[in-house]
Amino acid sequence: MTTVDYVIAERAEFINAFSVMQRLVGQKPIVPDSMVAQKLGAVGEFGSVIFINVVISGILTLVVRLLRNEN
Repeated sequence: MTTVDYVIAERAEFINAFSVMQRLVGQKPIVPDSMVAQKLGAVGEFGSVIFINVVISGILTLVVRLLRNEN
């Protein structure tokens, strides 16, 4: 995810994982702050990224399990 975000840079929407990492280590990212970064700061933005990825991963895992059980 971070590699993809690095490649698409400022065209990324919402939360860019690479810019989250840059903010956490104290660098100024090339993309402007997301709404989440403005409201919650770097640590809050990092927590949001983790939460969103866990939720999406859980949904995708559930879908794959359901598809595998039908075969």
